[in-house]
Amino acid sequence: RDKQLQEEKAKQKLQTKLKRVEKHKEKLIKPETLIYEYVNKQKSYQLLKNKKKSLKQNNNKEQITDLKEKVLLVIRIRGNAGLSDNCKKILRSLGLPLLHTATFVKGTEENLKRLSLVERYVTYGIPTRKIVSELVHKRGSIRVNGQKKLLNSNNIIEETLGEFNIICLEDLVHEIITSGANFNTVLKSLKYFRLNPIKDGLPNVKKAVKNGGEWGYREDKILSLIHI
Repeated sequence: RDKQLQEEKAKQKLQTKLKRVEKHKEKLIKPETLIYEYVNKQKSYQLLKNKKKSLKQNNNKEQITDLKEKVLLVIRIRGNAGLSDNCKKILRSLGLPLLHTATFVKGTEENLKRLSLVERYVTYGIPTRKIVSELVHKRGSIRVNGQKKLLNSNNIIEETLGEFNIICLEDLVHEIITSGANFNTVLKSLKYFRLNPIKDGLPNVKKAVKNGGEWGYREDKILSLIHI
């Protein structure tokens, strides 16, 4: 009987070891994958470098002027694969750390230049009050003492933003859509919005909107991408 128990324990140990080996295999990254990611990151870095040069030459001055001081809804449409560290940093500074996240951005010259630098990874346009309200009501969350809390109570808003005369959800929506004096304070308090992925995906994420693709400025057509 003791011998049988020993054999069973040996089998269990062997199975555990085999499972560990399989898990280790899954974690291993193929050399081709590493090369592919490296090449894409280099492309991303070069595109960013070229865009910065273009901005210095004021090649997109007309668009910056058109969108100045407008409230923009920005959606991230591509993930981190093949993305340079500088691009990731800019996306995070805009409040878009992940794929399928959205945020509101005031069209200052600085923000529009940042958008231009990462425009191949985002799409943006002009939101309506209705869309702002739906995002805030259904997907809104706020930072309270470093913790994320859903916007399911006016009390939370009053506690966090009451000193700025923002005491309810409607005040919050109004401050965003009108680009009020406390717009930046509101955006710093709000977490980014997580959106549902589009059912069949975006087929042409590597092309600009003006060329029949997905990235870049799309005016009020941005609303068709909001799936709450």
